[in-house]
Amino acid sequence: MGARDLQVLGESVSYQNDNLWRLSKHVIATTAGKTSNLVFSPALINVILSFIAANSPGATAEKILSLLHASSTDELNAVSSQIVTKVLADSTATGGPMISAANGVWIDKSLTVEQSFKNLLETSYKAAFNQVDFRTKVSNSFNQTAYIHTYKKRKT
Repeated sequence: MGARDLQVLGESVSYQNDNLWRLSKHVIATTAGKTSNLVFSPALINVILSFIAANSPGATAEKILSLLHASSTDELNAVSSQIVTKVLADSTATGGPMISAANGVWIDKSLTVEQSFKNLLETSYKAAFNQVDFRTKVSNSFNQTAYIHTYKKRKT
């Protein structure tokens, strides 16, 4: 990645931070006093919206790009990759916080999924991809994936 690419990515991250701050203020303002506890991850919302935009047709992607003030889904994927890489960094002196997360997408086995979709999940979003039988076996698959991505990481 060249100097210009890094500058553009930095500007995009800055825009995303502004969007996340605006979204956070809105969520807090509209939920204040209505609930005693609030757990909200603006970064996760950004990553989810970016992923939806990357895999949506025309108008849906355009609306999300407009909402997030991004010029392309490639830009969103790059920003999301930076977010995920930083948040899920290891706990070494040069790493970051150690957060165990079970990021994943579960899709019914009856559906055909393109390899590019799987690659996007695994590379930009650091998420597991699973095709499961939603009718009978989804809970076992979900629990196994969560176990692998959280509990086992703490043991190693």
